[in-house]
Amino acid sequence: MDVACWAFLVFVFLLNGAAFFVARYDKKVAEAGRRGRRSNPGAQRVPERGLLLLAALGAGPGLALAFQAYRHKTRKVRFLVPFWFASVVGVVLAGLWLWGLGCLPDLLG
Repeated sequence: MDVACWAFLVFVFLLNGAAFFVARYDKKVAEAGRRGRRSNPGAQRVPERGLLLLAALGAGPGLALAFQAYRHKTRKVRFLVPFWFASVVGVVLAGLWLWGLGCLPDLLG
């Protein structure tokens, strides 16, 4: 496998890791706001469109893991439907990118 394939896979892995921590941050800020106290008054929630953009860029798996691990946005159907759609789009785009780089034959066998 060439360097471009490895670089793309590392990018996707880091993007998913960053998205996991973005979802964790959003959950912590949401909990603090719900309790009426904020240890960091400047902390703001992450907009849902930002989470959807991360999913569409290929970070859907990392976000999905965080949502389950922290029980964040798991009952909000108005968000979950577009989230899963964006996640599928992101995974398909990542697959097409890998195919375009010629990495899929190496990865699949």
